[in-house]
Amino acid sequence: MANKNEIIREAANDIFTTVDRSVATPLDADALVKELGDCLWYIAAFATVQGLSLDDIAQRNIDKLRRRYPEGFDPERSRNRTE
Repeated sequence: MANKNEIIREAANDIFTTVDRSVATPLDADALVKELGDCLWYIAAFATVQGLSLDDIAQRNIDKLRRRYPEGFDPERSRNRTE
């Protein structure tokens, strides 16, 4: 049986593969939704095991990004950030 790192890595890889295919052909939105759903399911399962809610995870990420980009997202700052 695959460990949790392999499972989430495989799910993320499936997302990237779906997006990569869109370079030569239009993005298959249905396929992307399915792969994102798989990844979300694994993330939710791992969070539940750790006693975390997706709402709390999302809010912490928003708070982190607001601290990192107080003036709004900046591609240059994202490439040259210190944290």
